[in-house]
Amino acid sequence: MSGSKKTHQHLIEAGGLRVTFDEKRLSWSVRKGRTSWETAAAEQCTLRGRDGKERGVMLQTARSVKTYRISNAAQEGIACELADFAGLGRGMSLRLTLALAVETATGDLVATIDGSEEGVDFVGVCWPGAVKFEDAARQETVMPFMQGALIPGNWPTRVTKATHFPTHSRWMYMPWWGQRKGGAGYTAILETDADAGCRFMHPPGGPTQVGPWWMGSLGKVGYPRTVRYSFFDRCDYVSMCKHYRRHVMRTGRFISLREKIAAAPKVGRLIGAPVVHTGVARTVHPDIRGYDKEHPEKNIGRRPFREVAKDLEALKALGVKNAYIHLDGWGVRGYDNRHPDYLPPCPECGGWAGMRRLTETCANLGYLIALHDQYRDYYQDAATFDPEQAIRKSSGEIPCECSWDGGPQSILCQRFAPAYVLRNHKALRDRGIVVDGTYLDVFAIVPLEECYHPGHRMSRSQCGELRARCFAIIRDLEGIASSEEPVDFAVPHLHLVHHGPTISPSLDEFETGKPLPVAPLWALVYHDALLLPWATHTEAGLFGGMPYLALKPSRAEIAEARRVGRLHRRVALEEMVGHEFLNEDHTRQRTVFADGTVVTADLKGQKWEAKSGPRG
Repeated sequence: MSGSKKTHQHLIEAGGLRVTFDEKRLSWSVRKGRTSWETAAAEQCTLRGRDGKERGVMLQTARSVKTYRISNAAQEGIACELADFAGLGRGMSLRLTLALAVETATGDLVATIDGSEEGVDFVGVCWPGAVKFEDAARQETVMPFMQGALIPGNWPTRVTKATHFPTHSRWMYMPWWGQRKGGAGYTAILETDADAGCRFMHPPGGPTQVGPWWMGSLGKVGYPRTVRYSFFDRCDYVSMCKHYRRHVMRTGRFISLREKIAAAPKVGRLIGAPVVHTGVARTVHPDIRGYDKEHPEKNIGRRPFREVAKDLEALKALGVKNAYIHLDGWGVRGYDNRHPDYLPPCPECGGWAGMRRLTETCANLGYLIALHDQYRDYYQDAATFDPEQAIRKSSGEIPCECSWDGGPQSILCQRFAPAYVLRNHKALRDRGIVVDGTYLDVFAIVPLEECYHPGHRMSRSQCGELRARCFAIIRDLEGIASSEEPVDFAVPHLHLVHHGPTISPSLDEFETGKPLPVAPLWALVYHDALLLPWATHTEAGLFGGMPYLALKPSRAEIAEARRVGRLHRRVALEEMVGHEFLNEDHTRQRTVFADGTVVTADLKGQKWEAKSGPRG
């Protein structure tokens, strides 16, 4: 037994850190060099009773508290066992163990929470609390909101509408964040990231509060959850990104494009190629908000496969030698309809024969072609729709919505997704339709999901594994696997995503008032691990990405896409080693790549230039 209930303070000294754990507040303070850090007191744990109602239990109300020291060759620390919480009803129990340990090899502080529950479902808990800041003007928070945001501590407006954000989503492309005061800073990496996220708050004028949020796994604590804090005497957002890059390399999540091309040489043909989107069919369901009641004919669109083929031949005649064609709406009723029963190809557009001729045209032109496909949104008018295959919530309810073209839908439990992917894409090959890849929509953007159906329960971790299995099927059958946005768990399994944007005040999730400073945090970690096109040629140039190109482009658009493509061929396989802002409103920026290439861009004026330099 270590410490006493009179002082409530437990000291750890190791790895250059002086850590104090406060048993009463369930918080910690750290001193490294001249800088001190302290977290807020622990907050409540949320539980769900058998009646389906949620209730909060303050961690400090545990009537049984046992603290003991952790000491071994790798770490020094303190563990605190909590039980017999006040406010729980008869038949309900919760036990939690909170542990803080300093790794002697790294000097990192690792916080772990584990436990068990009976008679209740574990919904979630935020622990440790947010790191506290007394002077908002000296604070800066580095958040992986989409590409990345740098939030001044005294930012005048609220930043987000919500307070809890899951990992592997638009709100957390990567499972880490960092904060600075003066030149010193820390990063927090959510090492167990499947059932994790952050609790984030920025009130008008600040300061910013951010801390770990641990969600239940199918109603259980289930397994130990860990967050790793690394402290730096001097750091900035670039060095924080490089710290996380080293982490994913050590954990095996980083797989470079060079490695991916070696495994699938077809991916190499994407380097420098423009991405061209086109489609053939659309059918809008009368029940969705976007249905045009006054002009019902506008709710149905059909464009034969042969017309798309003619447009691609015309694109080739304009001098576009290589391109990556992304085909939307090729299924029986077109875009976002009837999934997962998307076959046969739209009969009114040419059916099997028409689609086969289109893919043959692409091959003859030297273009790559990939299909838009979907195995999450489960349309209720799909030929094989079965509510028993839909995701169930903990309450037994089947979640439904009616937002997209196909109308009413549930969510397909991902346990069935690999079989549907294999069924559909083998059928295409059996009919002579040979494509170069497939875009599995929303798999890499919608947060990992759970299913409580007693016949096919699925945890978030299993959901990620099943989505990865679907990507593997596409890689095996066709070559190029792509999805929507570059969320962390999917990066090793994909070759391409179609969006990786920066946040803006116009997005529903954010309320920044005016544009926040945004930096390519994701690209500083993963640029040379995944291909990413950008909305504008200026962004594509600055961030070393692929260009988009219209199906019927102007000569000027082709010339600019070629220019971006030349840069992409130079830097696509190179690490982005630096980024900086060149003016106060952040519209002029500079990036640096490992081969010495320096790109300077004026985002407001939509201009950019690249220069060669010595290899970094």
